[in-house]
Amino acid sequence: MLQRRGDYDRIRLALGRSAHFSALPPAVLDRLAGLAELRHVPHGRRLGRSDSMNVDLWIIVSGAVRVSTRP
Repeated sequence: MLQRRGDYDRIRLALGRSAHFSALPPAVLDRLAGLAELRHVPHGRRLGRSDSMNVDLWIIVSGAVRVSTRP
């Protein structure tokens, strides 16, 4: 899926400021930003499916997330 340029710029900026990603080389950050997808998720919405392993990497740009698992 093609990104709107504004989304790419916002994602790239967030990655560059991140404590977890900022040490990566600029080319790697550019690649990650190109692969990323910016989503606006309503409060309380479940991310991923509960009946399968989720292989996505979620980075929260603003707000918070609650993580839970089933035994």
